[in-house]
Amino acid sequence: MKSIINKTNNSATPFTKWVAALKKQNSFSTSIDYFVETANFPVLYFEYQDSKAWLSLKKSSNLVVEDFLCLRLPESGSVFDPIQLYKPKQIPIFHSHVQRLFGTQEYRCFPLIFNRRVVGVFAYLSDSVLVKDQLFVLNSYIKDFLWREKWERDGTMDDLTGCLNKKAFLKQLFIEISRARRLQLPLSLILLQLDQFETLESNYSSYKANIFIKSLVNNLIKDSRSYDLFGCWPTGQVGVILPHTSERGAGMKAEKIRWSVQSADFSKVFPSHTHLTLSLGLSEYPRASRSAESLFHSTLKALSFAGKECGGNMTAVATPPVGFKPDFSVQNTVNNLRDLT
Repeated sequence: MKSIINKTNNSATPFTKWVAALKKQNSFSTSIDYFVETANFPVLYFEYQDSKAWLSLKKSSNLVVEDFLCLRLPESGSVFDPIQLYKPKQIPIFHSHVQRLFGTQEYRCFPLIFNRRVVGVFAYLSDSVLVKDQLFVLNSYIKDFLWREKWERDGTMDDLTGCLNKKAFLKQLFIEISRARRLQLPLSLILLQLDQFETLESNYSSYKANIFIKSLVNNLIKDSRSYDLFGCWPTGQVGVILPHTSERGAGMKAEKIRWSVQSADFSKVFPSHTHLTLSLGLSEYPRASRSAESLFHSTLKALSFAGKECGGNMTAVATPPVGFKPDFSVQNTVNNLRDLT
């Protein structure tokens, strides 16, 4: 009996040692590298880059690959849906590249899934039980890293766009208004939403509708000042804080945003919606409010007026309540550079 027990323990030792070494890895990336580099069989790992819809490649040392090109997934101008990565061998461009790299089409795939989304794909030439166990443990282990990163990011960041979430955005709005009050300079807030957001979600999936929001925010950030602040939340609304900007400057920026969307052709992405439109609301501190909360709600009310009461595709400006007294008066001689948006 003693010899049988020892034999059993010895047979489990390689896997046990592998798991122990895996637990010493301190990040998602190094865990992947450890599996790929220690594999005694050909293995490829494709990490999915959501923002650009392509796969970046890592390979095992026993596999000779002449070109380390990233694999771009969209074909013929189409929008790639990440749900296809659940069955990567059915993606023609993926299958043809892996077949070429391995020299055979008899390979196996293991999608690495986190929070119901594929973050990467393993392709490998092995059918051993040990490899299956390693992949199962690896998948479970690196999820801890990804959840930790998500919890830290969710404290302030929006998953979709990478800008501030609603809670962090409102906190920053409070900070910026306090600074504007101290410097006695205006601050404007813009809230915007896509008029066809719910329709696009119903007809094309929430993924494609969110792709539009993400692309819109990225373009807004590129066309804005370094100290303008952006926020986004799951309802599809986007917020923009414009420090040192009067209602006039904010109105010019809002109309520029609205026209850029209205004049674009989206037929390749949304065949049934060649043209899309935005509704925007804006408000200025100190003209129409005295606090972050009142500024946000007055802007939200203006947005609702533009979108629901006026049918969308317009910019509405909040007006101060009757008898409202601002914290200070903004002089007409404000430096024009402060109004550049």
